[in-house]
Amino acid sequence: MDEKPERLGLRGRLAHIESTLRLLGGANATGAIAAGAAFHAFDKNADVQNAMKSAAVLFLFGIFTFAVAYTFLFFTTEDVDHSLYKEGEPTWPEYMFWVPIQGAEEYRKKAKYEFVVTMFSALASFVLFFVGIGWILVMAIHLQLW
Repeated sequence: MDEKPERLGLRGRLAHIESTLRLLGGANATGAIAAGAAFHAFDKNADVQNAMKSAAVLFLFGIFTFAVAYTFLFFTTEDVDHSLYKEGEPTWPEYMFWVPIQGAEEYRKKAKYEFVVTMFSALASFVLFFVGIGWILVMAIHLQLW
């Protein structure tokens, strides 16, 4: 007997991506707050403060790229939903704000573009977080050796 594999499907995959993006945003925000606290904790050490400023800037750019990714994921989700709209379906209450006015193919093209922007922005946020963490670790090792 063939059993159907349990796949995520479109909704599950979009929810998984959204969860991952929220984790990235939280990680970058936590890093920015920690860098700000460390900046004030080492008010007598200019080298550490400079390193903390650099790390905070990396985390803040990570937050910005997270916001771009999350916004584009929202638009991707809306356009995917609009692409599945069938002519003649009722538009209330599902489409209270954005009634589908274009064809399904136009919405699919827009969704593909928006998804690519989402993924590249998420990748940038991911990289910025790890570069910021790496920067702080190098600074911590440097402090231990002195």
